[in-house]
Amino acid sequence: MSKSLGTPIKLVVIGDGTVGKTCALLTYTTGKFPEDYIPTIFENYSASITIDGKKVNLGLWDTAGQEDFKQIRPLSYPNTDVFLLFFAVNEQSSYINAQQKWYPELRTALNNVPIIIVGSKIDLRQNDNKCVQRESAKRMADQLGCQYLECSAKDKIGLNELFEEAVRTALRSKKPNRAQEENKQNKDKSCQLI
Repeated sequence: MSKSLGTPIKLVVIGDGTVGKTCALLTYTTGKFPEDYIPTIFENYSASITIDGKKVNLGLWDTAGQEDFKQIRPLSYPNTDVFLLFFAVNEQSSYINAQQKWYPELRTALNNVPIIIVGSKIDLRQNDNKCVQRESAKRMADQLGCQYLECSAKDKIGLNELFEEAVRTALRSKKPNRAQEENKQNKDKSCQLI
């Protein structure tokens, strides 16, 4: 990939079916909320963005949450820079699955890739007091060592902030640590006796 396109970042969304993964991606990339539900098998989107003055070529990978696709889904995991693990705040089962199914699957596949847990459909909280509350979800994310963010694709609340923070997180994790940098610099220094 050419440098003019910016730093490549691969972002994969994961979670139960119907939790808002595709709607978040489509609303973010097109600015329009899709009214019809179409189950995802596997989709890719791309966006060229600038975050904190840095050009980024953001590859967005949508995965199917349905059990039928559990063999296909891991094919999207290699070379991922950041995962967005979605649950819908109005679906308690998706919240439980985020902890007991999806998080362990991601940690087994790629242990050191950052995961941001995302509570979606927060616009539904105002109409339903049975929704997962922000404090509970934040506590769960903290226990798993993950960051927690919320959004509503329908009302476009927190959507840009979510993807911007995901890119920042990916960029931070891509930076080589100081020891790696020093090792590389030492390898570049060589002497030749003639």
